[in-house]
Amino acid sequence: MTAGAYAAFLAVLSWGVPPARPLPSPAASQAVVFVRGPGTSQLVVPIACLSPEGALVAAAGSDCLRAVPARAQVLLDSGEIVTASERVIATCPGGDGAQRDALELAGGPFNFSYAVWPPAAGPSFARVSHRPPDNLPIAVPAAEYREVRRLVGGRARGDLDVLQRFEADLDGDGAKDVVYSVDVRCTPQEMRKRTGQADGEPWSCFNGLIVRWGGKGPFAIVTQDWDLGQVGAVFDLDGDRRPELLVFAPLDEGFRRQVFTVDRRQLKPHDAWCCGCEAQARNNQQRRACTTRAAAGR
Repeated sequence: MTAGAYAAFLAVLSWGVPPARPLPSPAASQAVVFVRGPGTSQLVVPIACLSPEGALVAAAGSDCLRAVPARAQVLLDSGEIVTASERVIATCPGGDGAQRDALELAGGPFNFSYAVWPPAAGPSFARVSHRPPDNLPIAVPAAEYREVRRLVGGRARGDLDVLQRFEADLDGDGAKDVVYSVDVRCTPQEMRKRTGQADGEPWSCFNGLIVRWGGKGPFAIVTQDWDLGQVGAVFDLDGDRRPELLVFAPLDEGFRRQVFTVDRRQLKPHDAWCCGCEAQARNNQQRRACTTRAAAGR
């Protein structure tokens, strides 16, 4: 099948684009989910795969490349099918993060976020528009925006930035869910409570994933404090009707790539691939200490 034919399977979900239908059963008994490697467009790093028993597992605890043959073809989320030239080691910039086995891609450069092997597993994925690489303007219904604004108003009162809005079946019940990823910056008053000062670059007072399950009823906060994460894909490789989310999160000095299983409308995390997590932990600790000192000074 040609790359163009496979591209037809990649449903781009964004406001104004028809949502994906419920995900089909897995197309292959062996499959690997990759994300783009750091600093280059010609490297793919496994993030999750199917175990020999057919269960989805994180690459952090499995040799996900064991079943991938030499010169294997992988399907990029851009729709291109490319050849993996050799197995290499991926390292995090600055050394803040574990080394990971990876595959170098022949040719390029390529513009993509994730990839899957074999290409026949592509129909199990519904791609979700995210930034980067799409960098699409986010336009959302005004009524929905007001509802989300009211929902998070008790946690943060600053400017609300919609990072992402899409529709997909996240919980596997066959109904389309309305999904928001948002960030709310602290107001000067909230910054004064947290740092003792009202000026300076405002922190994120709230960020998280908000869902209207089934496309009706109230919005609900599914998770928060997830480092401005955005969903890159919804998929179900193991066919258990519990979809997975591939999440891309920027950090202060790096990034985190992680798969979550949606189980009873809760996110169950699989081990992440993270570059910069140690620095992020230190920065978060400093922020908490700053907030503690500001509270003690009031």
